[in-house]
Amino acid sequence: MIDLRSQYFNSFLTNQQRYNAVKSLALLDKANKKAQLKMTQNSQVNSIGINNYSKFDQTIEMLNKNSKLIIENEFVIKNQDKEWYDMHFSRTTYYKKKKKSYRGVFIFLP
Repeated sequence: MIDLRSQYFNSFLTNQQRYNAVKSLALLDKANKKAQLKMTQNSQVNSIGINNYSKFDQTIEMLNKNSKLIIENEFVIKNQDKEWYDMHFSRTTYYKKKKKSYRGVFIFLP
C-alpha cells in the first residue's frame, strides 16, 4: 500500500521538483553526518552510540542497482564527470532511469 506522502511526491510534483527534493535530502544527510562526526571528535558524545547509517542511506540500499548507481553518482559522491553515465547507459536510457530513480526514493523513504 502506497502512503499519501509517496503518492504526493510521485503524482503531483514535476521532475525538476523531485530532483530538487532528492538533492535537498542528500545535502541534509551529508550535513547531519558531518555534524555527528564533529560531535564525536569534540568528545561531546561519550556513551551514546552514533549510527552513521541514515534513513537516506537505508532508502538508497532499497533501490534497484541502476537507481542506486544514479542517486549515488548524482548526489552522494557527486561525480565530477558530467557524462559518467556513458559507461553504463545510453543517454536516453539514463534519463528514463533517472526519472524512475527519483520516484523510487520517495516510495522507499521511511
